[in-house]
Formats: sequence, C-alpha cells, structure tokens
Amino acid sequence: MQIRLYIAVSCLLLATIGGSQSAFSSPSLPLPVVATNIAEIDATYAANYNGMSITAVKTLTAVADGEYLDRLDATSMFGEISQSARFKISAKGQLMPLEYRDQRSILGIKRSEEQIFDWDLSQLQYRKGKRNAQMAIQPGLLDIPTHHLQLRRDLAGGRSQFEYPVAARGKRQMYRYIQVTEELLETPMGPLDTVVMERQRDNDSRRTTVWLAPKWDYLLVKLEQIEKKERYTMMLESAAINGRTVTPNSASTEEIL
Repeated sequence: MQIRLYIAVSCLLLATIGGSQSAFSSPSLPLPVVATNIAEIDATYAANYNGMSITAVKTLTAVADGEYLDRLDATSMFGEISQSARFKISAKGQLMPLEYRDQRSILGIKRSEEQIFDWDLSQLQYRKGKRNAQMAIQPGLLDIPTHHLQLRRDLAGGRSQFEYPVAARGKRQMYRYIQVTEELLETPMGPLDTVVMERQRDNDSRRTTVWLAPKWDYLLVKLEQIEKKERYTMMLESAAINGRTVTPNSASTEEIL
C-alpha cells in the first residue's frame, strides 16, 4: 500500500491522474486565456495516506529559448521519482507542450516513460519500456502539466468553463473541472483563501478535488483524491512565486505578479 501511495501522489503533484477518452474538438467552448507572463514556482508539498508520508519539491522555471521547465522530485524510504515537462508559448500566446519524462526507481526497480511533441510533423511519440506509440496532434492539445497551468490561467481570466484536450500516456483524453466553492483553508503556513475545483469524471468511483490560491497566481495548495475507501491528501508546506515567499492571510499579501 505504501508503494501505491508513493506512485499515486507523485502523479497527483503534476496534476490529477487518469482521464476519460474523448473527441479532440470542443467547438462550444470559448478560446482559453492565452499565456503571457508565466510565474516561476518553487514549492514543497507533503502527502499523507494513513500516516505514511512523502515529500515532493515542484519547480517551474524559465529556461533558454523562451521555454519553461516544470519539474517534480519526490522521495520516500521506498525510492524516488523524477518527472519533468518542457513547454513553450506559441506566437499566438498559447501553451505548447514539448516533452514529458518520468523516471522512477522504487525498491530497486527502474522504469521510464516519455512523451515527445513534434509540432512540425504534427505528431506525438510515446515510449514506455518496450511500448512505442504515435498519435497525430494539432494546436490546442495540452499535456498534464500544461493543462494544469491553463486551468490556473483560465481562472485568473474569469472563465466559467474548464475543459481541456490532453495527451496522457500516449492517448488523447478530455479533462473537465467545475468550481465548487471558495474556502479559507488552514495550511502549515497559516490560513489561505482558496477556490475549490473538482475534476469531472465518467467514473464516479474516484473523486479528485484541488484547492487553488487566487492571491498567489492560483497556486496549488491542497489536493485530495478519494477512490473507493482510500483517501490521498497533499498539502503545500512552503512556496515562493517569482522569488517571493507565499505568506498566509495574517501576513502581508501585497500584489506579487
């Protein structure tokens, strides 16, 4: 069970796991908010399942040639997982995923997975172990990290519908969310104002909820996933956005972006 928690939480940190396959197009939705300024993030999270814990560090940084790197490093007594995703912003200001890599070593067993976007050829290359797959792609398709970033930017832009075509594990899926409520959430840093978003699924056996902080660029503060009788939780312990430390409501919360 501890190993299952370790793998599940590492995936949840980049965004919610799993998805329902769906058609690519969604003509009824308005265009997403375009990316202009991407805030750099350095955050530490703690995950828990029945008293078992994992520590993870998530960073989002600008790199050369106008690209960004979204990285997660999770460790526990069972091993380590490193996930990285590279993306850029198109001339029209849209997020464009470039590659996603997952490398893990758990109890001495090593596994790797990668997803490469070739926008010149409009093709996705997926590799996991001996499995290789290809898929045609078109502008607007995201991966897990970029769809999570787009969700945050759409919230900041005032959108009320949240639906994203996502390439995950070599397949096209549709991720949908609804805003449930607003909540003053107690965290290890102190109270933070949050909006509560819930993932919409075809399968009711799994429920994923995320808490995002509007005053801090809609940073992920808490995540909870309930599947049957099992509950995974993850909570922000500390973070900095564009070099400024995230502080609770009782401290100074001057505009940072």
